[in-house]
Amino acid sequence: MFGKKYIIWGVLCLWTACLFGCGGPAKANLKLKQKNYNEAIPLYKEYLAENPDSAEARLNMGIAYLKTGFADAAIAEFETVLKSSPNHPDAVLYMGLAHLSKGKLDEAIVVLENYRNSRKPLVEEEVMHQMTLLEDLYASDKTLFEENPMIIVNRVETAVNNALAEQKRADRQALKMSKEQNNNKGCFAYDTNVLMADKSLKRIIDLRAGDTVQAYDVETEKMVVRKVTDTYRADQDHYYLINGELKITAAHPVFTTEGSG
Repeated sequence: MFGKKYIIWGVLCLWTACLFGCGGPAKANLKLKQKNYNEAIPLYKEYLAENPDSAEARLNMGIAYLKTGFADAAIAEFETVLKSSPNHPDAVLYMGLAHLSKGKLDEAIVVLENYRNSRKPLVEEEVMHQMTLLEDLYASDKTLFEENPMIIVNRVETAVNNALAEQKRADRQALKMSKEQNNNKGCFAYDTNVLMADKSLKRIIDLRAGDTVQAYDVETEKMVVRKVTDTYRADQDHYYLINGELKITAAHPVFTTEGSG
């Protein structure tokens, strides 16, 4: 793919914040975010009656149960999520915390040892670190686990959430650097198909500001609809062919099941 000049096109999308509850039971998620757990639970039940396969709703209802002291009910919800998604990181995390809330450190550790999150390595590292701290704490003060286990649960959850926030900052910085590196260098060959909001395909050269496309949100790890704010063109002397189909420039990031690269 070297030795010629190729017309390369890029698309800039308008990214709006996806608040807690995008694409799901928004009212229940809002109650959960506001820590109105007793109000969130019946809303999740109502939603799950019509959408029993919603892992997001079931996970969040389990969290609400955990926060209101119903650890067994929470565990049942997390188990249901894990039956369909055995490696669901949030379900594994909160399953471990639910066992911890019952003062059962050994069972919590067994669950948390299965925590894997390749897309959020800082979070995975923190979960492993918290397991070590839990074992050390148990060795020095067993009574805390017996008398106030939710204090420990909240400590672990706070530490993991802090790691998640740090991971998001790192991801945003990496994305920003990637965009700066690719500024005016182009991204895709002109005939690359783009998935539109209505699931149709359009060549990238035919896109215009205002068009709506399907995009991947790196923070929520979901496909979302975004509006094109601008397009740009650049000349390149080569491109890379991925899987015999995708034509991209050298510096363009590629998301895989193991993260971005």
